[in-house]
Amino acid sequence: RAAAWLFAITGNMLRQTVRRRARGVPSGYFSETVPGADEALLREEQMRRLYLLMRELPHPQRQTLYAHAFLGLRPAELAAALGVSPRVVHARLYRARRTMRKQWTAQQQPVSVDPFKSGLK
Repeated sequence: RAAAWLFAITGNMLRQTVRRRARGVPSGYFSETVPGADEALLREEQMRRLYLLMRELPHPQRQTLYAHAFLGLRPAELAAALGVSPRVVHARLYRARRTMRKQWTAQQQPVSVDPFKSGLK
């Protein structure tokens, strides 16, 4: 029961955090330099893509990756909370990252040339 409860809580937190980041705070919001509109739009688009990629992961991988990356839980802590071995946690993290990396590179679009920045008249 505790594992199911933890899965539900972690899943809800994952969705909530990723949604906020996808639509919310622009890159560099708390830093001294403010990003340009181009950079902010690119960052927002990247966060949306990451959110969509994470949604496609199998449930155990998604929750493990979220708890590690966003909540800062160490593999040993995750293993204890989920009732699995640390080796299982490491395997889930590895598979989740590998899957997301493959999907990210498969989705990469060629960058279009901006005529205003390239000097074309």
